[in-house]
Amino acid sequence: MPLLDVAVREGVGENTTALLKAILQAGNTGILLTDLDHRSLACNAKFGQFFDVDTAAAVSSGVEELRSKVFPLLNDQAAWVDQLDRIYADPEGVYEDDLVLNHVPELTLHRYTAPVRDSQENLIGRLWTFTDVTQERRRQRMSDVLHFVSTLYDPDPKVVYRRILKEVSDYYSGATALLSILENDFLVFRGIEGAPSNGREIARQMRGNMLGNSYCQFILKSSDPLIVQDATKSELYCSLPPSSLGLNRYLGVPVHDPSGGMVGTLCILDEKTSELLDGEDIRFMTLLSMRVSTELAREAHLAERLAEHVSAISQTRGVLSAMNAAFGLLATLDDTDELVRSQVAALQGVLGFSGCCVLLCEGDSLVGYTAKAGEEPVKTVLPRACAKEDSEDLKRLLSAKSLVIKRVMDGEREIALIAFGSEEAIDLADDRLSLHLEALFDQIDLLARVHLLHRDLTLANTELVQSEKLGVVGALAAATAHDIRNIMSALDIELASTRDASE
Repeated sequence: MPLLDVAVREGVGENTTALLKAILQAGNTGILLTDLDHRSLACNAKFGQFFDVDTAAAVSSGVEELRSKVFPLLNDQAAWVDQLDRIYADPEGVYEDDLVLNHVPELTLHRYTAPVRDSQENLIGRLWTFTDVTQERRRQRMSDVLHFVSTLYDPDPKVVYRRILKEVSDYYSGATALLSILENDFLVFRGIEGAPSNGREIARQMRGNMLGNSYCQFILKSSDPLIVQDATKSELYCSLPPSSLGLNRYLGVPVHDPSGGMVGTLCILDEKTSELLDGEDIRFMTLLSMRVSTELAREAHLAERLAEHVSAISQTRGVLSAMNAAFGLLATLDDTDELVRSQVAALQGVLGFSGCCVLLCEGDSLVGYTAKAGEEPVKTVLPRACAKEDSEDLKRLLSAKSLVIKRVMDGEREIALIAFGSEEAIDLADDRLSLHLEALFDQIDLLARVHLLHRDLTLANTELVQSEKLGVVGALAAATAHDIRNIMSALDIELASTRDASE
């Protein structure tokens, strides 16, 4: 049974050759007809164009001669021979595959082959067709890369955008793929992929490139993608360092941040100036740059979060250090004034405040120390009326525009005031800040209470000891006076007896 039903009007048989020639000349498909011994019976001009052979020579050459002409063009020669062996081993078979030819630029042909029969259904040969599918396969490869890139994920954004660069380099047959981020007038190489060749290894070892020495400068000036097909043919590009390294073909697209601002470029560089780049390549690279931009934004977000965590740890360490230093003061300082001064010194710079103070309530005054960031604590005496968050005196002393204060209470009695000042508004809705402030306030509150209790106990103990000493002295004096009276009485008696005896 024939593979295809073809209708032919009666009477055209004598014109078979003319009909065959007309069919062969039509369209953009390369056609080859071979007999059962694999000899070429007919081919068209498109076949000759694809395989760089003269059509007349193709149908007059032997099988091995024609193969020898085609063989150098094949990208995968071993696979081609293996496929031919399978086809010839199955004369009834229908096969389809792709051939990649080493044309410049590279050419991809879709090959179709099926048996040919005569009117009695006898096998008489084989038909081969070759269709240029270079663009279709190119778009499919682009689509495959874009799909793969869209599924990439790694906790580290660097892994993702460097893998994207690897995909770009592989797609462009080992071209150097670069992700460059602009820092002032310097392009920092955030990632680079591509086999070392013609200076690429030098590029790998570089941290980056001055903007004025790069093709990328023109993208960052215009905000548009750029194709340099051959830098040697342009006075604008031929003097740039990449061109001197042989990297004369360039394609670059801008990379944007989430707000739409340009932050750098994604580009390829190589020496393949004969392989044309076009709008499809720009579209492909632009879509990849959007994916890269996503990872750069994620990287910046993670860096910001890490900085916040580091800051939080640093702040917590500072708070704990201040608290430990303060509690250590209890064991070494008995003097209240020195204790307050040392406490204020320990609080300097904690949580980034511009100043701090610890003031004790003494009658109608607040007496203690204030300190601005980076300065020594200063002895301070203020009216009790300054114990409030809108106190201009406190703000001036602490170089602050806003204050947060804590009153230390002993029942109904206010015994101390603690205050921190900031040059910015203090956000007490910040849980971490509130937690740190609460810890500091509690520590100073406890320190003040313990010290004042210790001072009161020491004073009470001193008074008790003094009272006991006076009591002992009084008792000793009384006992001494009693003893003296006894002695004097005995002496009086003795003297009286002596006088009586003498008389």
